[in-house]
Amino acid sequence: MSYKKKNKEIEKQFNKLEKEISLFIELQARGVLKKHPYFDEFVMAMGSAGFTYKNPDRQAKENHPACKQFFKFLNQWDDIFHITGETMRFTATGKKHVHWGLVPTGSIEAREKYLDELIK
Repeated sequence: MSYKKKNKEIEKQFNKLEKEISLFIELQARGVLKKHPYFDEFVMAMGSAGFTYKNPDRQAKENHPACKQFFKFLNQWDDIFHITGETMRFTATGKKHVHWGLVPTGSIEAREKYLDELIK
């Protein structure tokens, strides 16, 4: 087998594992949110992840008993698969958002229209 073919094969397997891990993370995070109603949402992006409390002044840390196994798994594989580089944000039963906080440049009208769409 050539290097080129082997690289393609490895890349295909790697991409499949990334998708599988992403789905697993989402399902496990939703499970934590459902089991612990004092959490509001799960947020992951730019190398970090966390559960927010319904009280906006608090954020769950990795050593929180409800999150310990979740973060142990996440940290174990994050260096290899860069899991926390993927953006996702959701509540226990809500839609998964993968884009937020990005406001387009351009006219004020275009930005206002974009923000209005986010609120809907």
